[in-house]
Amino acid sequence: MHDGFDPYTEWLGFPPGRPPGNHYELLGIPPDEGDQSAIAQAADGLCARIRRIRPGRHVGHWQRLLDAVCEAKQCLLDPEARSAYDADLRAEPTEPASAPLAGVALRRCRRVAPRPKPSRFLIPVLLVVVFALGSTLWTVLCRQAERAGPGSEPPEPDAALAIAHAPSDGETAVSAPIAGRGTKDSATRDRHPRPSVAPRPRNDSPWPTLPAMAPARDGAPAPDDRSGAAQITAFDRAVADARRAMSAHDVEGARRHLGVAGAGAVTADQKAEVARLTELAGYLDEFWKAVHRVAGALRALEEVPVGDTYVIVVENRSGQLTLKAAGQTRSYSLDRLPPKLVWALAESRLADDPATKALKGAYLLVDPEGDRARAQGLWHEASAAGVDLADLMPELDLWGKPASSSAMARWAVPADPKDLEAAEQTVRERLGAALDDATTPETRAGLAKRLIENGDAVADDFNLRFAMLREARDLAVEAGDAALACEAVDRLAAFHDVDAIAMKATVLEQTAQKARGLSGYRAVTQQALSILTEALEARRTNEADRLAAVAVAAARKSNSRSLVEQALAAQKKLETILRQE
Repeated sequence: MHDGFDPYTEWLGFPPGRPPGNHYELLGIPPDEGDQSAIAQAADGLCARIRRIRPGRHVGHWQRLLDAVCEAKQCLLDPEARSAYDADLRAEPTEPASAPLAGVALRRCRRVAPRPKPSRFLIPVLLVVVFALGSTLWTVLCRQAERAGPGSEPPEPDAALAIAHAPSDGETAVSAPIAGRGTKDSATRDRHPRPSVAPRPRNDSPWPTLPAMAPARDGAPAPDDRSGAAQITAFDRAVADARRAMSAHDVEGARRHLGVAGAGAVTADQKAEVARLTELAGYLDEFWKAVHRVAGALRALEEVPVGDTYVIVVENRSGQLTLKAAGQTRSYSLDRLPPKLVWALAESRLADDPATKALKGAYLLVDPEGDRARAQGLWHEASAAGVDLADLMPELDLWGKPASSSAMARWAVPADPKDLEAAEQTVRERLGAALDDATTPETRAGLAKRLIENGDAVADDFNLRFAMLREARDLAVEAGDAALACEAVDRLAAFHDVDAIAMKATVLEQTAQKARGLSGYRAVTQQALSILTEALEARRTNEADRLAAVAVAAARKSNSRSLVEQALAAQKKLETILRQE
């Protein structure tokens, strides 16, 4: 039986009564799409969009919709399965069914028998051949060394084995480059001269280790009032970062920030707050240790109830947990488990004694999706049973306040142009050759990712972190990577007082001009539709209008009829809202 709810129309913007009839229409790609990365990107973008939906009582539709997207992705990325699927579509063209349940109207993918595996004797034979060749080469080299004798010059290497860099005219000889890194020609180096610097230890990250900040003198550092009332003190910054780290499940990071806060604490209230948060970090540490123990003990094929569904353990070894849910298999490290799975394990596998209730309450208190009312109840139960939580109880009120409260205030955008210019110069100097080498969309996107990942390396210098994340945003825009650019904006908004929705609207307008190929335009469309939903919920109609225009323009360039329909439906919905206002 159907309840009359149409997820395709309500959630994805398909015309009423006309759900997608096949995998291609669902993902918004043409039937002749040959780029597998574009197919995967379209499916992942649609999944991300669906997961942002709050299904409420329609959770069944929501789950089936996710399953349909996962099935479409698996089918279209398997060449044999896709070939059989396309043959079925050509042989029996069908109109979409009237039932709007996810997976019902779609042409399903046929199972294809797997190809026979290569002979099990092939690998041992290849190993024997490789070993024999290696032994022969080693013998030849040893004999050459014996003939050369001690103290003699090494023999000239065979041309086929030479890896040293041959210097060109006027160029100083250098050692062989590391495999895969190469060297620039002399002309390129002459165009980008750099001052000579002392050699540094090798660091695989393009963002090198920064020098430690000088310790504060005479107690707490004085507030910097150059940015006005919005500027918060160094103590407040450190406390705010500690709380954010706890919310991000980074207990060690929280302790580092608390060390900075403790060094700057002067008043009794400041010292008491540091002591409370240090105690809270201890409870969180014990909670995560307990969750990691039970997660590490999960066995293959074991089922874990998570909400209204079950997650099946596929494999659990070497700190990696592979799970299957909603028809999709994913791997997680034990310290990066999804929040819903974390709480499901805590509820079903941890003890129910007072001490454990205190640990569970600490997790629910700081987790962004945690139930703070439940946390309060658990702490009161633990306290009544003898666990001393009196000093922690004030945190129940502090974590319940809006994010704009002083305890969780975001840093102001650097107000002094000189400070910002100095921070930008530091970013350029520290990145060095990595920034010069980022000349293609791939290298720009890769550097942007590394900048985002290494943001905590400059946690104590908010000007530098702002410049670093803004550089990541701009690199992602130049790369035409809409999702990465929006991720950089989210990181900026997490720490600094910026307007995330307005900035994302601008970023997507710029990224749409840099997008490459059909997959790039589809990614821009998906991001614009997703942020458009946020803008409408926040009643930001100006930004919503800009995002709708981006979505429609990008969808038309994506060669995807379904995306065009979704974008036009979103634009029409916005126009209706504007008329009502």
